[in-house]
Amino acid sequence: KIILFLFNPCPKHWGIYIIISKWKNNTNKKFISYPISNAEIANEGVTKATEAFIKQKQKSHPLLARLMELHFTFLGSEYVKSVHGDNNKGYEYLYSAFYTDRILDAFEQDGSDSFDCLLYPSVASGHRFENLAVTPKSVEENLKIECLTEYMVEEVYYDDFPDNKMMPAKLKKIGFSDWVDDICIVWDE
Repeated sequence: KIILFLFNPCPKHWGIYIIISKWKNNTNKKFISYPISNAEIANEGVTKATEAFIKQKQKSHPLLARLMELHFTFLGSEYVKSVHGDNNKGYEYLYSAFYTDRILDAFEQDGSDSFDCLLYPSVASGHRFENLAVTPKSVEENLKIECLTEYMVEEVYYDDFPDNKMMPAKLKKIGFSDWVDDICIVWDE
């Protein structure tokens, strides 16, 4: 099961409403993810991806291996860097957002089934959990919404994520729906 959520972590946005969706893989197809590697953090997924990269690098021409290492080290650092929530311009994640769009768009454009998603460490959780960016094609072909829950953000822990929390915020449940189809969401009263 996949749980997706988005919200703006800035303290000035406390009291905003968010919807967290829970999805089910209807096809039982295992997703192939584009890994983020070469970041110097404690994260199991990044460690495994980096180990795989090192093995692949040993099979490559030294010049190509060095260029790949520079590329993946820069890319990895952009996906795991911490930024402060007080800058409202959004430039902090410019490179990672650009690469995510380019990587996922390339898979969609060439009709390739090589990757379904991009998996990268969650900065908000101190890299303990992963974020998932899924191609629209993979969502349409494999996933179905199981339910939606609406919350109000009461408190944000973005800069100080407690070890005992799964979410970077304190949320108050507002509504729930397990009736979702292509054109309609019916919310429980």
